[in-house]
Amino acid sequence: MTAEVKMVMGLVDEMKEEEKKTVHVPHYFKRGGKMVRRSYDDTVYTDRYKELFFGTAIRSQKVFCCAECKEKVDYFSLESWCCDFEHGKYLCADCYESDMGEDL
Repeated sequence: MTAEVKMVMGLVDEMKEEEKKTVHVPHYFKRGGKMVRRSYDDTVYTDRYKELFFGTAIRSQKVFCCAECKEKVDYFSLESWCCDFEHGKYLCADCYESDMGEDL
C-alpha cells in the first residue's frame, strides 16, 4: 500500500468514526393546529464528517488504480466492498457496473 493510499484510507477511517456521531433529530410540523412528527428525522452530521464526506480531502485524491480499466479514481468512485485494500486490488464502480450488466 502506497503512502498516498494509506493517507486516504486514514481519512476514510476518520470519516467512518465521525459518521458514528451522526444524530437523528425528530422534526415536527403543524398540521390542522396540531404538532405532527414527520415520518423521517433530520440528520445532523458533525462538522468534521461534512468536511471529509462532502469536501475535497478524500474526493480530490485519485490514488486508486482500477485493476480493469487502469484509470486512477478517488475512494468514492470505487466499488469499495469488493476491493482488496491490503493487496492493492481495486475495482472502480464503472467497471463493476459493466461487469454486472443486466444483473445489476
